[in-house]
Amino acid sequence: MTIHIDKKVKRKLKKTYLWRYMSFAKFLDLITTSELYFASNKELIKGDPYEGTLPAFINAMFSIEKDSLSYKNLPDDARNYFEPFFIDDSIQNLKKDMNQAREHTFINCWHINDDENYLMWESYAKGDSGIAIVTDIDSLTSSINSDYDINLIPVQYVNNIRENPNDLQDLNKLVYESSLYKKEFFKNENELRLIYQGVNSNRVKVDIDKLIKHIYISPKSSEHSKNIILNTINCIKHKNSLNLDFNSILTESAISKYRYDTSNLEMFFASATLQQYSKSNENMEENDKKDMWISLLFAMLSDTPPHKLPKLLENMNNKVSSKK
Repeated sequence: MTIHIDKKVKRKLKKTYLWRYMSFAKFLDLITTSELYFASNKELIKGDPYEGTLPAFINAMFSIEKDSLSYKNLPDDARNYFEPFFIDDSIQNLKKDMNQAREHTFINCWHINDDENYLMWESYAKGDSGIAIVTDIDSLTSSINSDYDINLIPVQYVNNIRENPNDLQDLNKLVYESSLYKKEFFKNENELRLIYQGVNSNRVKVDIDKLIKHIYISPKSSEHSKNIILNTINCIKHKNSLNLDFNSILTESAISKYRYDTSNLEMFFASATLQQYSKSNENMEENDKKDMWISLLFAMLSDTPPHKLPKLLENMNNKVSSKK
């Protein structure tokens, strides 16, 4: 397995979280197969007209058909100039090769953010059973079990893509690079992309226990839908021998209700992460214990979401250790 990520990018991503918003059906596919699904560049283009945007000159050459109204309405002198691009067999062959390159460029997308994003729920996980899984860059990369060369690259959001038309010499490179840009009006997606090319499979094996750090369910979910989701997941867990404690890492969206009410306090202090932390620090000095519980209560009342709890506890441990 070879995972390629720029060192500066990786250091930056270590300070935040990665999110993948999806339907419950897609989540079930992930945990039953232990595979990440990678959409092809061509598949993404169907859902987003700006996906895989090419430099203007190349895009026009591949997009305008000779029998189209826009071509027929060109002035005679302009049509004479452009005609070679639409009657030359080599251009038609290039279009076929371009489509093939798009079919064999595979992409898996993650949202970079410290916290939940309501627009991401609305765009990718609508309904009362939508799912958002939370991970971090180390967990993501260590969970991948593949022989493919996979590149992890943040998307750049620009208005215009300017590339040399000579890139037609390498269509795979052109399609790959076009997958790294999106129009500026999508910049709130703040996207990290996993990309590979040159193989026929669009699935990559992952270790689910390593990958998933926390799970949120839709802001529109009810207690009933939460129970259905949890029961379904636990059935799959036993069948697939997963070790994750879904009962402790699956919670309602922080957007759906305030986290300082009584029920959430009970959930917070009953969490497996907190219980494990408390048990591992039984021999902590009394003053440190007092500081620990005050800090945790403050964190809860300050609306700290569950996925941030492990880092909070790690920071507290570091502070205690530094006193010694």
